[in-house]
Amino acid sequence: MKKITPADSTLIRKVKKNGCNESYKLLASRHEKLFYKICQKYIPAAYTKGIKKQDMFNDKDFVIFKALSSYKNNRKTKFSTWLGNCTKYYCLGLINANNRYVNSEEELLQIILDSQSRQIHDQEIKYKFDKEYVFNILDNLKDKRISKVFKLRFFDESKENRKPTWSFIAKEINTSTQTAINLYNRGKKMLHKKITSKQSQDMI
Repeated sequence: MKKITPADSTLIRKVKKNGCNESYKLLASRHEKLFYKICQKYIPAAYTKGIKKQDMFNDKDFVIFKALSSYKNNRKTKFSTWLGNCTKYYCLGLINANNRYVNSEEELLQIILDSQSRQIHDQEIKYKFDKEYVFNILDNLKDKRISKVFKLRFFDESKENRKPTWSFIAKEINTSTQTAINLYNRGKKMLHKKITSKQSQDMI
């Protein structure tokens, strides 16, 4: 008897509703080739910005999970098309992250999490954030796993100059890949909230 393969919509619903890790793994394995194929198109441009191919590939789970989280089952667009667009925007955002002006939450975080510390230009006011400032915020969050995720993601010395994969991070904190990504997103939102709040106060 032929085994019935669940549709993308079914897998997505199970992940969103029940946090089903097996459904996520199946969905990711089904579409990861598309992610890699689109990334390949942007590798030459990324290379000129000092971005390594493997760093882009290591964000596979992050991009797929983000696409899954924002996908609406009732839309006519296929998930593969939606993922393709999300991957394209991810690549473009990564390449543009070295621009002087910060245009998105993701770019802001990339600049903040530079251990060398850089200047952020925003409406002619300069702000300087460093590793200590970031982890002062993260270490005070109730869920201590968030801080650990960021340390593993950006400052894991054992990985030298390579970003660890989300599956590696998940294993280190003894959780699923999607939970590790969720923790990262929660921390990112909190950082963005704290930093933009500080900027607003300083401008008064």
